[in-house]
Amino acid sequence: SFASPIHHLVSDPASSLAVGDVITLSAGFRTSKTVRHVVTGILAPFGTPIESRPRVKSLVEILREREERRREKRERRRESRGEAEEFVGKRRKRRELLDGKGGTELVRA
Repeated sequence: SFASPIHHLVSDPASSLAVGDVITLSAGFRTSKTVRHVVTGILAPFGTPIESRPRVKSLVEILREREERRREKRERRRESRGEAEEFVGKRRKRRELLDGKGGTELVRA
């Protein structure tokens, strides 16, 4: 009785794999809706040799890049929310002035 092959969808950030390669993978984090594994090495290449392909990134490198992208995304969102909050703050101040709740009121004689 032979082991049946198992097929997993894997993330290959360096695009170093070819169809038919025997690889090692790590069950890491979700990279898309269906991809939940990351390539950590090539055991037996199929076709082109490993030396002529881009290097497979280690799990640590992949996690660092992922964290850096997340950090940049958070910064972009903070910046855009800061501008939006500033706009809402100006709008609120204007409304308070028009309603008479602000610090400067019109005095009628």
